[in-house]
Amino acid sequence: MSSIRGSFVVIGATGLVGRELISILMEQGVDPSAISAVASDASVGKVVELGGCAFVLQPVREKLFQKDAIVFLCASAELSLQWAPRAVAAGCTVIDCSSAFRQTDGVPLAIPCVNGELLDSQPSLIAGPNCTTIVLLTAISPLRKAFAGRLRSVTVATYQALSGAGRDGLDALAAENAGNAPVPGGVFPEPCAGNVFCHESVVDPASGCSVEEEKVITETHRIWQDDAVQIAPTCMRVPVERVHTEAIALEFAGDVSEADVFRVLRASPEVVLVNGPDDGGYPTALKASGGDHVLVGHVRVQHFAGDNVTRVSLVACGDQLRTGAALNAVRIAQRLRQVPVT
Repeated sequence: MSSIRGSFVVIGATGLVGRELISILMEQGVDPSAISAVASDASVGKVVELGGCAFVLQPVREKLFQKDAIVFLCASAELSLQWAPRAVAAGCTVIDCSSAFRQTDGVPLAIPCVNGELLDSQPSLIAGPNCTTIVLLTAISPLRKAFAGRLRSVTVATYQALSGAGRDGLDALAAENAGNAPVPGGVFPEPCAGNVFCHESVVDPASGCSVEEEKVITETHRIWQDDAVQIAPTCMRVPVERVHTEAIALEFAGDVSEADVFRVLRASPEVVLVNGPDDGGYPTALKASGGDHVLVGHVRVQHFAGDNVTRVSLVACGDQLRTGAALNAVRIAQRLRQVPVT
């Protein structure tokens, strides 16, 4: 397994995504001495175990930004807006996991297996999409590419893990599972234990979509560079710790054969087809947890001859902390450094 060469700065190292990212770097053979683990001022100087090694947490400061280092931003959008320009000015490559630059002109919004060619120009600042978008497009982009120009619409209902809201989301679930009442004004507007509810992001009264749903629409259009495909998401929270599950329906113009759909999905390196007893069942959050692939299954292909439309329905499960965030960032770094993606 080839490791990524160079030095690395992980800002937000003790957050859920930062911890996952450092673990992946270690799995890829990166020497711990090449990683600077950066945390909030309150944590500076503490020794924590990340990826099986002890790290002394450092404050974010200009001297960390050595020329040609890769800086992973795994914190808030506000922190990314503050520090990304400084790191770029110092000659670093910045890979941002926040929402700060996702709609910024000139900043690639990248999923390497979908639009990795945008990285071949060696941009100095790259944005990673929302985790929900990454899981969705990893699952369905192979079908869109195989049946080029024929995808009309994407309807998706997401069942999103509580860790998508950060450590506060996990703490809320643990507290309620322990018998504590939900905290008024907490991270979620509804009780989360034993409950399914609409995503907590603000709803736009004009469109009726939450911010999370708008992200899926705008990011998909930008990544595909195609505004013509209709995207209709409904984003929900479910009381699981990690892995987003998505029920997806695609409509293609004309006839798309079931055999071709399965051939495309089986050939996709980032997808594992789990579609019945011969494949070990169907996708579940537990099966996808901690994994590097998006599990796809419960695939159905329906033909509507009168409308000359084929509907492909499927379920996708992806670990949103890993595949949907940290691993995507590492794969961006691998593509930039021309390391074979594992």
